[in-house]
Amino acid sequence: MKPQKQTILHDPDNGKFGNCFSAVLASLLHIDINEIPVFKEKETWKKEVNKFLRPYNLAFFDFMDYPEAAEFGGVVGLYHEQAGNTVRGKECSHATVAIDGKVVFDPHPNGDGLAEVYDYSGVFVCLEPWQLIEAKREIESLRQQLAACKAALSEPETVTLPKIDYDADMDRYYIPMPAGWEMQTKGKGSSFRLCNTKTHERVHVLDERLQPVLEQMAREMHEASKQVSLPDGWVSVEKELPSKPCFAYYKNELGNSRIVKAKYVKQFSEEAHTDDDWIEYNEADDTYYYPAGWYEMIDNWDDYAFVTINHQVTHWMPLPAAPTLNEKG
Repeated sequence: MKPQKQTILHDPDNGKFGNCFSAVLASLLHIDINEIPVFKEKETWKKEVNKFLRPYNLAFFDFMDYPEAAEFGGVVGLYHEQAGNTVRGKECSHATVAIDGKVVFDPHPNGDGLAEVYDYSGVFVCLEPWQLIEAKREIESLRQQLAACKAALSEPETVTLPKIDYDADMDRYYIPMPAGWEMQTKGKGSSFRLCNTKTHERVHVLDERLQPVLEQMAREMHEASKQVSLPDGWVSVEKELPSKPCFAYYKNELGNSRIVKAKYVKQFSEEAHTDDDWIEYNEADDTYYYPAGWYEMIDNWDDYAFVTINHQVTHWMPLPAAPTLNEKG
């Protein structure tokens, strides 16, 4: 649990509904409280809570006499929501975090706890428990892949690494998995989850013990993929970018591989003799430049020497030397 205090105090005289329950969710799910709505509709708030929890593979419901039932069933160490009245008054309910019926965190700034505990507790259940089991299995598979990659670094021609994408702005790694799924590590303002790249279905993995393990694995695999020298002269763009024309490799929207003669243009490095909308203007030297990126070189056109490559180039290779022709050609 990562405790988060409520940001709105209950003040009905001034039209404010407190967000103590939202703070409980934020603390238990490790989500920023600003991403959780305030559930204040008296008749429908539980339905709205469960609608919010569904993408996280969770449901919420009240359990009467929970401590006794948990003891009878041998359930120990369960985090849950516990509501009751506070020392500040009985005009409304207040939500806290409890373990086995004992309050361990009060999201109110005063932290006074509950003066009177209700005889029911709010319990969270996993809707599709096999998703967590499968996630753990996939992580174990990734561990084995990482170990194999590290062992093979001394023989780079034998290494096949999955493409690990990294979003620096989000501080998040994207790890490909079987059947169109992708593991996404916890980033800025986002949770640790599985995402289906085809259906966009998301499963949020709530076991916080898995997060640092996977993030470390992703970092190591990402770094390893940049260090490996690929066979046949191909170089990963994450390791190095070319300074001269080269062969570039990418897959088009049909998934077909393409190898083209290309060049990589750094920002503000190649002047453009046009002011079209897509051209970049540099105020520092009052000059128009071609945008940074990859361009396919067209050697047999008069009007255009190169065109933009609108796909992700992943590897490049230096051009071979031109053949030496004899006098007869």
